[in-house]
Amino acid sequence: MKMTAGKIHASQIDDYVAECDARFGGIQTPEWLAFVSDFELVCDTKVDLTLDPFSDDYFQQQLALHGELTGRDFNQELNELVPINISANAAGQNPYNSTNIALISHHAATLAIALRLAAPPSGAKILDLGVGTGMSSELMAYCGATVTAVDISPSFIDLIRTRADKSGLPITAKLSSFDAYDDVPETYDMAMFFASLHHGTRPWDILRKIARLVKPGGKIVLAAEPIQKLWWPYWGLRLDAESVYVARKYGWFESGWSELFLRKMFHDIGFKLDVSYIDPNLIEGAAIAVGYKSNDIPPVFSIDLPVIPRRSKLQFGASAKGLQYLTHGWSAASDIWGTWSSGSNSGFLLALPPGDAWTFNVEVHPMVGPDHPKQDVEIVANGVPIKSVSIAGNNRSFTMQETSIFQFDFTRQQISLRHSCRTVEMIFRYPDATKAQNIGRGSDPRLLAIGLVSLEIV
Repeated sequence: MKMTAGKIHASQIDDYVAECDARFGGIQTPEWLAFVSDFELVCDTKVDLTLDPFSDDYFQQQLALHGELTGRDFNQELNELVPINISANAAGQNPYNSTNIALISHHAATLAIALRLAAPPSGAKILDLGVGTGMSSELMAYCGATVTAVDISPSFIDLIRTRADKSGLPITAKLSSFDAYDDVPETYDMAMFFASLHHGTRPWDILRKIARLVKPGGKIVLAAEPIQKLWWPYWGLRLDAESVYVARKYGWFESGWSELFLRKMFHDIGFKLDVSYIDPNLIEGAAIAVGYKSNDIPPVFSIDLPVIPRRSKLQFGASAKGLQYLTHGWSAASDIWGTWSSGSNSGFLLALPPGDAWTFNVEVHPMVGPDHPKQDVEIVANGVPIKSVSIAGNNRSFTMQETSIFQFDFTRQQISLRHSCRTVEMIFRYPDATKAQNIGRGSDPRLLAIGLVSLEIV
């Protein structure tokens, strides 16, 4: 029996789900969290990160990835349905029929903070989209709102209606998907997506439709949504242990978006966006986003990556400019000095300076120790193997007192980069990645190889 999940291929997801159910009764138990501490998924589906993230080509590649993750055809009318005991949940203290105070209070706190940030007027008419069991609708109605609750699942709609009839709260439940829902324009003071928009396949189209339904001065609020770029620079399916589990078990579409991409989507519907990052011990997720209609919108909002000047050293410490070029396989939080890789490979999406040949100097802290004296890095650019380098450690690198620098280069012709294109996807592969706890460098359970300090193109 494996102590931890480690690296699995998409063909092994069924076994992974079965093991989670058999050993831990599902997910989110402390034992399960320890089991997936080093979880990493390898997929066969290729997604071209140099494509326009709004394009149909990019969307179709993400849809193909969804098929590999779920093992089924894409059909949200079927895949987004969840079995539920309507009578038991209708009689429960809350729509989840749960007595888990920590879980329910986490939901309630997230919604309460979102309402405080959005500040809808007293007695507001609120459109609650993708409501699930309807807890967000009940809480907002309890606070004084009149709520229209929308969900794709007939069982959830029956539950919400039953509980609303019992409580007398002003909630109207409507059966619909995001894409099909329509209503009278400028009806609502606020629209709420509470842990739901990430199930939408083209969120930019959904937001555009919902924006029509919000009154002048109205707002669109996102709470408990995955605003992050752990796998994709703009948007894509999440590949963490929990998302992979629910995708395969239920067929759900579990996407996420970077803050930059989210701002672009709101900009394109004429909304400004405030994003508030809050202690995740207080809320679900890490941020609450409040969009509001504005006549003061810049005419252009670009998500194109800035071109990296030659001989300009990019840093990768906390809040450094280099972080915008990282894609998958990096730690969610950066240190002052830089960012650790996480897993057996990690990626960049780089906007190259003019020219036909580029040399890279990369400064790193290798994860090495007396019994693990080196890290090898295999470098791939646009799918073309470029070079393999070996980074040897010494007593000073064991304690991170000094960095190591390695160099590689490639030409436009070598990686088949069109002359009209400057964007390249680079992958670093780590055959010697290890856990700090296995080589006497602390208790970190993640699979680490390099701590990225800086990158320079000459």
